[in-house]
Amino acid sequence: MRVLIYNTDEKDTQNLTSMIKAFPINIIIDNASTYFDTINYYKNNTYEKVFIDVQDEEGIKITKEILDIYPNQKLFMMGDDYNCTLEKIKKNIQKEFPYFDFEINQKEKIISSSPMSMQILVSFTSQLEENNISYEVENFERINLK
Repeated sequence: MRVLIYNTDEKDTQNLTSMIKAFPINIIIDNASTYFDTINYYKNNTYEKVFIDVQDEEGIKITKEILDIYPNQKLFMMGDDYNCTLEKIKKNIQKEFPYFDFEINQKEKIISSSPMSMQILVSFTSQLEENNISYEVENFERINLK
């Protein structure tokens, strides 16, 4: 079996590669982080499965080109969604401030806690902004996600 992975995040690529290699099968994994490399691999090999990170324009362009070449190709689209991003932010905050207790209610789109220090609030809001998540802070105890 041979698979192709397109992802610009080296750590994500390593994690996915490790998971795939854990299966007790003979497998060849080709990793690419650019449009050119991905298409070059694809045109020169046959793949049972192709994993594509579609968080950027290149991933979308690669998907379209592969489907133009071979419409029946098995594609696995990867990307962070809103909930997954919030979980990453939660883990980052817990790692940085292990003593801080808070809750993320994804259904109601609220992050709540006892009053946050300015340092914790800045860390939270910075990560929300980095991930293009709109928010509103209420009394240092609650962040409403929009």
